[in-house]
Amino acid sequence: MEYSLSLSSSVIIRIANPGVTLKIPFTVTNNGDAAEAVTFSASAPQGWETRVLDSIGQIKSIMLSKGSLNLNLEIKVPASATDMGVITLTASGTSAPSLSFEVNPVWATDAIRLHSTYLSIYGEQGKNIELPLTLSNTGEVDKIVDLEVDTPDGWIATFKTSTNIAVTSLYLRPGDSVSLKLNLRPADDALTGEYEVKVKAVDQRETLNSILFRISIVEATSQLEVISTFAEVTVSAGNSVRFPIAIWNTGEKDTLCLLTVPDIPENWRTVFYSGDIEVSSLLIAAGESTTVQLRVTPPTSVDSGLYSLEASVKSDDGAETLLPFNINVAGTYGMSLELSTLYRSTTIGEKLSFTARVTSNGQSPVTTVYLGVTLPSNWDATITPTQVSSIAARGSTTFTVEVTTPADTVAGDYLINVKAYSDQLESSGVDLRVTAQASSTWGYIGFGLVAVAIIAVYLGFRKFKRR
Repeated sequence: MEYSLSLSSSVIIRIANPGVTLKIPFTVTNNGDAAEAVTFSASAPQGWETRVLDSIGQIKSIMLSKGSLNLNLEIKVPASATDMGVITLTASGTSAPSLSFEVNPVWATDAIRLHSTYLSIYGEQGKNIELPLTLSNTGEVDKIVDLEVDTPDGWIATFKTSTNIAVTSLYLRPGDSVSLKLNLRPADDALTGEYEVKVKAVDQRETLNSILFRISIVEATSQLEVISTFAEVTVSAGNSVRFPIAIWNTGEKDTLCLLTVPDIPENWRTVFYSGDIEVSSLLIAAGESTTVQLRVTPPTSVDSGLYSLEASVKSDDGAETLLPFNINVAGTYGMSLELSTLYRSTTIGEKLSFTARVTSNGQSPVTTVYLGVTLPSNWDATITPTQVSSIAARGSTTFTVEVTTPADTVAGDYLINVKAYSDQLESSGVDLRVTAQASSTWGYIGFGLVAVAIIAVYLGFRKFKRR
């Protein structure tokens, strides 16, 4: 007969101690296309108790759409049970499939084992202690095992699985083995010394197995983790550079951190900042972190090269972390320009010349130095030398600039702008004012032409007067 509903389970026969409560998983499936109201019922021997459970609690009926749903059948075996019990589960809807389970009550002892590799450990005051623990069912029946722990006054104990789930009891099938972590929080006022912690596996108030741990509490120390993301930087002399430093207090007590740079090169300046505040020490709470910045400023007169120094982060209990830093000082660059004159006059069509002195004012030489000259339209300039490969720090060189004015230049004042350029930087521009004048020879010719014109007018006037 083909049912629209079906029941299935991976467990059909179970062996268990009398008095235990079992949970057997099963699946109910709606094979039809329409949703069905499904009611569950179970038959069991006299004195046995059953319930159908979902993830929240007991259920009697459900509305099941097409598909499957995973549930649990809870079976409570009487403590007096000696014979095998048959439990039949029925799902009633448009059809009523059934599924039978057999439970064999058998008393088994010495089936639960507690095991740990570490039985005696040290822990610090105020810090949590974690102990690995294995719980195994080596018997032939299912076991529900409650976990209990005897601790000193004020201590807190928690059992957690490998997935960090807190548990107080476990359901173990034959052959099951579970790895646990016993998390212990000593009392805040726990003194240094040795303490005992006893873990017990209990079933029906009967201790099945136990294990004893010895914990030696010692004085707590702080734990600082210090990281900086920069190990080497390049900076010009006289300029500042900042190194970010992250500090974590991973310990269980607040820690005072002292911040220093033990060996500072002469005339260098180092300052630690927290935000915009200059600091030399910080109080970091347990479990907290902070970021500071170390600002380093080399003097303007320092020679270029690689300099090494260390930042020290030291806790109040003596633990110290040294952070090495390398600073490559490239030196400062400076360049100035000075003209031999700021004013010249010239005759139109002729050449004028002047000199430009370029000085390297920084601590490092400038390279590939040349002049740039901005001229009036159609004017021409020749610069000697065209380019200088390098000017040493505090050194200088002189360029000669020769400017030609075109013959058709209109008399008047003109500006010539001069700038110095290098691979590293450029100078400020300097203006030279030039007054262009007409040639004196042309002045004499013009005067003669005027005189000839006057004479011609005079002679013409006399000729017409005689008539």
